[in-house]
Amino acid sequence: MTSSQLSQNKDIQSQQGTAGEQFALAYEQRRLPGYLHEKIVRFGGQEIAVGYDILSFETPVSLLPDRYIEVKTFRGHPHFFWSEGEIAAARKYAGHYYLYL
Repeated sequence: MTSSQLSQNKDIQSQQGTAGEQFALAYEQRRLPGYLHEKIVRFGGQEIAVGYDILSFETPVSLLPDRYIEVKTFRGHPHFFWSEGEIAAARKYAGHYYLYL
């Protein structure tokens, strides 16, 4: 694989990841009432150290964001990479951590 092909693959993966996060964000906005929409946070690669992509709410009566969502996308055979930080966040937030494929 040439460096140009590698760069092109990274761009495609980034676009696919962004589309997946936007899809998950739209799902969360459909799932929750309108007054919570602006309080949902999508990190979008800005803060990769947190271990999740979207911070949302379990229920409409949640007082603080309490749903930690990691979004993964893939093409072809189902597969994805799960970083140590994402695994640590999954353990930390346990029943409130979601993996959206």
